[in-house]
Amino acid sequence: MDRRPSHPIVPGDDLDLTPPEERRARRRRRLFFLAIPAVAALVAVLYFAAPPIGVAIKGWQSRRLAREAFALIEQQKWTEATAKARDAYLLQRAEPESWRAIARLDSRINQWTAALDWWKKVDEAHRLTVDDRRDFAGAALMAGDTTIAENQVEA
Repeated sequence: MDRRPSHPIVPGDDLDLTPPEERRARRRRRLFFLAIPAVAALVAVLYFAAPPIGVAIKGWQSRRLAREAFALIEQQKWTEATAKARDAYLLQRAEPESWRAIARLDSRINQWTAALDWWKKVDEAHRLTVDDRRDFAGAALMAGDTTIAENQVEA
């Protein structure tokens, strides 16, 4: 019998005689060294992206609470509306919708001077609707500030 290999060995052939354990170890090292920069990049992205995302989420929650406060104001549930408007404001103090909720609540429960201050903040943010202008003018008249009431009626 002839004991020749089934195919001849060519000088360019790569006879991989590396044990499987060593190949697995190389694969693990390669994966490990590729994973370190990927994890570092992910951490860096999260570090810089987390604060703006948190602010956006708080703003959304604040607007949602303000909408709930508006619904409670229309139902004349003053205690619950006060709690929702306060929570909306405390969640995101720079959110004009929470200011609107507090101003509308103060207007409806006859706290004219407080309502007037809040309406001024909403007006500075250019967020007044027609109903808001009506409430603003009413609060200004009841607080005795006729010039602001005239400006709101004209607008």
